[in-house]
Amino acid sequence: MRSENVEETEANETVFVFQEVWECAQRCPLFGLLRDSDSYVFQCINPSTAEREELMEEEQRLSEVRPFQGVLRIVERRGDESERLLNSKLSFVIGIGFREFNDQKDPEVHDFRKQMKLFCESVCAVMGPGTWEQQVMRQYPVSIESSPDLPLYLQAKLHEGNLVLAISVEHQTAE
Repeated sequence: MRSENVEETEANETVFVFQEVWECAQRCPLFGLLRDSDSYVFQCINPSTAEREELMEEEQRLSEVRPFQGVLRIVERRGDESERLLNSKLSFVIGIGFREFNDQKDPEVHDFRKQMKLFCESVCAVMGPGTWEQQVMRQYPVSIESSPDLPLYLQAKLHEGNLVLAISVEHQTAE
């Protein structure tokens, strides 16, 4: 998106100018074709490495970023594989296509999704990968019966007073 009325900003201004640019874009005729604002980030050329750099931290000052020739451009955020996997699982859970859900323009929906994603990431970080036993215990927590007597549905399955339990373990080795 090009704009003829590019505003100059102070060197100690933060990258929060993105919100101002987004508000300006809302008044443009093709704004409806854009995704939500979280799908875009500023990109600049880093003068020391001469490479394109996406500015993820909005708290950075423009004087710290030092974009080459003072030019910032807005680009689509590169989605990673884990985010695409999460999106496909989310679309399965909510029962509608993710693109259809993603096309909703309600800012409350987008804010809720963002907050839930951050919450889930923090929970996953606290849990960590753990051993396979810990993963099994999280996935299938132990349920303790409140009574010492055998439940009626199990008493019907007893064979001569014994409970027959068949366990099958398959183990594949990497070749």
